[in-house]
Amino acid sequence: MIAAQEKFLRQLDAAYRLNYDPVPIGPQAGALAAQYVYKRTDQAYVLSRKATIWSAETHEHVFVFAADELTAELWRECRERALELGLGLIRPHSEHKCSFVTALVVCGAARDEAIAQIVRERYRKDYRFGFYGWMEFRAAAVCLGDGRVAVSRPAADLRPFLEKNLNLITTKES
Repeated sequence: MIAAQEKFLRQLDAAYRLNYDPVPIGPQAGALAAQYVYKRTDQAYVLSRKATIWSAETHEHVFVFAADELTAELWRECRERALELGLGLIRPHSEHKCSFVTALVVCGAARDEAIAQIVRERYRKDYRFGFYGWMEFRAAAVCLGDGRVAVSRPAADLRPFLEKNLNLITTKES
């Protein structure tokens, strides 16, 4: 792992820990460098929490992968790993609103076909026709070599966050 990649992963870790809980990863993680989870519950009730009118849960599971070079094959492996782990963590029920599974790849260089796959990435799943909520997959990659940030359409709100953290790293290096 290159020094710039380690710096960016540390910066990303500090940024995610503000609102997300880190999840320890095992020794057989492979390219998986970090994992974070965010849980939020919104409720409306009358006078006491026992008289709840409605409740909605939102979850996000973020999987950060690190690689020297991002290829199309490596992206498919990261995507499948994130979906496998993320779908296993989702527990749909009547108060489940939505869950996001985010796969983020931090790499030194990226091939154009891998970036194209990330930008075109779409995966969504409804639980019991949407009555038990839904899940959406978000994909992103940060290429430290040329400073590119690629995101899928569902992850468009992730772009400013990644660019800000990338700019913090390049500013510290100057």
